[in-house]
Amino acid sequence: MSTARGGSGRDELSRSLRDLRNAAGMKQVPAATAAGISQAGLSRIERGGLVPAPETVAALARVYRADQGTITRLVELATAIRPEHLDSRIIMQRGLNHFQERLGKIERSSALIRAYQPNIIFGMLQTSAYAEVVFTSRGRTPTQIADGVARRLARQTALAEPGRAWVLIQAESALDWCVRDAALMVEQVDHIAEMSQLPGVRIGLIIRRTPATVLAPHGFSLFDDRAVMLGTKTATALIDDPEDIATYSALFGELERLAVFGDEARAELLRIADEYRSQLR
Repeated sequence: MSTARGGSGRDELSRSLRDLRNAAGMKQVPAATAAGISQAGLSRIERGGLVPAPETVAALARVYRADQGTITRLVELATAIRPEHLDSRIIMQRGLNHFQERLGKIERSSALIRAYQPNIIFGMLQTSAYAEVVFTSRGRTPTQIADGVARRLARQTALAEPGRAWVLIQAESALDWCVRDAALMVEQVDHIAEMSQLPGVRIGLIIRRTPATVLAPHGFSLFDDRAVMLGTKTATALIDDPEDIATYSALFGELERLAVFGDEARAELLRIADEYRSQLR
């Protein structure tokens, strides 16, 4: 499936369905008839003027004899960009497990995830012990905490999925915040170093006191070029305005230039872990 880098999720979905039909050698009329929709409806879908229901996407993809992986990805993309999901400039989501599920769908439908976090370890990189502290600090019940940790760890399997790209930039300040104790942080920092060696994962580290002319006081995540997520203490905002997405995409490019990656980042992570280890002696 082709992946949009300069357009919206709607553009990606419409182009993907059009490409699948052309690859199958089908005209619009027989394709629409086979999927149980009108030719006019299919035309609007392929032009990006209509976001189809996930069921329609699945039907069309099956008509085009797409493989199951492509069908699943297109259905999740359609679900993520349906008007009831992104029908305003900013949607504030409350409710731990509901948002974890929705975030998982958006992540699974994205080929490129870029994120920056200055104050806390990325959820996708957290150990179970670190995640437990995070969810406990939100005043949840023991059951809610356990469910939240389990869902977070389950989402992390996406890091190893082929055909996906992750660029995660962490400020050193987040690693300097000693969550619970030094032993937990040693485990956490070592885990980040291990995850940085996954084929589709680039973990960047902005070292303390790196000279910068850009200010980025809060974290954010970009899903392809169709949505940006911002987090607060009590809620999470999902933004689909193209101008805002472009602003955060440009900001991410500047942050990427400040970060170190690969072996250089792992060397810095080793230094930080050793600083915590020295507290255990």
